[in-house]
Amino acid sequence: MKASFSRDRWEEAWTADLDVIRNLRSNGDDPLAPREIDVSFRGSRNALKRLAAACSNFGFKVQSFDNDEEGEPWLFLARVQTSDDEAMRELTETYLQIEDSFDVECDGWGCMASNHNGPISNENPA
Repeated sequence: MKASFSRDRWEEAWTADLDVIRNLRSNGDDPLAPREIDVSFRGSRNALKRLAAACSNFGFKVQSFDNDEEGEPWLFLARVQTSDDEAMRELTETYLQIEDSFDVECDGWGCMASNHNGPISNENPA
């Protein structure tokens, strides 16, 4: 890892991410199918604005920049990628680098279990 985040933070994040990845696989996810993955961040409005302006440097686009129920700012970024282990490790490293560089906190990531026809559903079974 080339970032300045701590090994403990890496272990915490990767352990949580592995749980989500296992859940995707148990729902029939094809890890090589590209899909949009969103990542949310919390922090000061100024830090989130700086991140929104720079997010394309990390391969993201702004999905939304809203306030939560308490009025706190919340930034959702998204990018298209696969969910294989290597791609997901890179995603985890990237959001940890973003946390460190922009003084924000990643609030998690999400995506739909997918196959090469798109998100898995009744119309597109696994």
